[in-house]
Amino acid sequence: MTGPCAVCLDHDPPPPVAPHVTVAVLHYEQHADLARTLRCLRRQSLAPVQVIVSDDGSAVAPRVPDDVLLLRQPDRGFRAALARNRALAAATGDVVAFLDADTSPEPGYLAALADAVRREPDALAVGRRRYTTFPDDAPDDPLAGAVERSLDEPAWLADGWAAIQEPGAGDDGSFRFVIAATLAGSTAWLRRVGGFDETFSAYGGEDWDLAHRWWLLGGGLRHVADAVAWHHGPHAGEEPRTWDDRLEATDRALGETLGIAARIHAAPAAFRGLRGARTAPPRVVLTHDDALSDRELVVTVDAALAGLPLLGVLTDRRVLLDLGDPRVRTDPALLTSAAVQVHAHRGTMGEAWPALLDGTVRSGADTLRWLDADGQSLVSTSDLRRVRRSHLGLRTAVEATSPLPPGLGAVGEASLAAWLGGWAR
Repeated sequence: MTGPCAVCLDHDPPPPVAPHVTVAVLHYEQHADLARTLRCLRRQSLAPVQVIVSDDGSAVAPRVPDDVLLLRQPDRGFRAALARNRALAAATGDVVAFLDADTSPEPGYLAALADAVRREPDALAVGRRRYTTFPDDAPDDPLAGAVERSLDEPAWLADGWAAIQEPGAGDDGSFRFVIAATLAGSTAWLRRVGGFDETFSAYGGEDWDLAHRWWLLGGGLRHVADAVAWHHGPHAGEEPRTWDDRLEATDRALGETLGIAARIHAAPAAFRGLRGARTAPPRVVLTHDDALSDRELVVTVDAALAGLPLLGVLTDRRVLLDLGDPRVRTDPALLTSAAVQVHAHRGTMGEAWPALLDGTVRSGADTLRWLDADGQSLVSTSDLRRVRRSHLGLRTAVEATSPLPPGLGAVGEASLAAWLGGWAR
C-alpha cells in the first residue's frame, strides 16, 4: 500500500539507520555540568558524528570546543522543546541522541542507543538515567565516584522501563516512561512526527507528548538498560523547582499536569471528562457510511455520544452540524490523531457502545466487524495504531468478526422520537 490515507500521516516505513549519531545537548545556565557532559561524549566507544549544544537563553554563552555546534535562543521562559527542535533541524546523523547538560553518559551510552535504533528503526529509545552528586573539582575521570555517591531512582520509572525492554512491549500509557534527557530515535522519524511540541512553555511534558504521538502513529518505545547517563542531583520530583519563582510549587505542578492533559488523550494523563477547543483531540472518532439516512445517522450519533461522551464525530451532514455540538466536526485530521475509529455501516442504537472498545482491544485485530443476528456488519471498530503499523509494513494486517454486544442493535425503522422517548426496540 502506498500513498496517504485517512488515518496515517504517510505510508513511509522507518528507514534503515547507520550508527551515525548526532548528540543534541540541551543547556541553560549549567556551565560546569555541560563541560563534564562534553568530556564524557569524547570518551564514547561510538564517537558521535556531530555534537550540538542548544542553549535556551543562558545569560552568558556556554563555552564549547570548536568542533561542537552551538545554537542559542533568547531567554523567553522555558523553551526546551524549541531548543531541542532547533538541534533536530541541524542534525546530520541518522540517529539523534538527546541529553541534558546535567546528564553525563557512560562510555557505552551512544553505542547502546544507536544499536537499539539500528535494530528497530521505528523505536524511540530511552536510556537509563541514574542520579548522583558530582564534586566541584572534577577529576580526570568525569564520572569518578558516581556509583559511590548514587542517589535513589524513582521506583515507578524503573518498573515502567522494565515493561518496555522487549520488542512490541508497551501500551498506550508507556509514554510516561520516556524522558528527553536520555532519548534517541531515527532522525527521519523524529522529523516525521514533528519533533517536540513547541507550545510547551513550562517545565515538563514535551517528552511525554512526543512519545505519545510516536506510539500512536505506529512507532515503538524501547528502554535500553545498557545506555546509562548520570544526572547531577536527585530526580526532579524530589527537589524544589526554582526556575519560575513567580509560582508556588503547587501551581507549577498543576500547570505541568494541565499542559500534558491538554495534549494527550490516553490514560493515565488524559482528562476524564473535560473536552473543548483547548483540550486534546478525541481518542475515539465515529465515522459512517454515506448510505445512512439523516434519521439513522442522528439516532446513531446520539446513542454513541450517550455511551461515549468524549467521542468525536466526523461528518459533513448538515443535519448534525447545524445542531452545534462541538464534538461533531468536519476536520479529517481527527482521524490522524485518533486511537480508535468506530464506523457505522448501518444505523445503530443502544447503550453498549463501551463494549465495542473493550472488544477491539481484546481481539488483537486491526479491524473488528460487529455482526448482527443475520450476519450483517452493523459497526466496525479499528485499533488505529495497529492499522498504521500494518500500513508501514511493521506487522501483518488482521481483521476479525464478532457478534454484536447485547444492548446494541439496528435502528431499522425506528423514528428519532421513538429513540428519544425510550420505546424504540
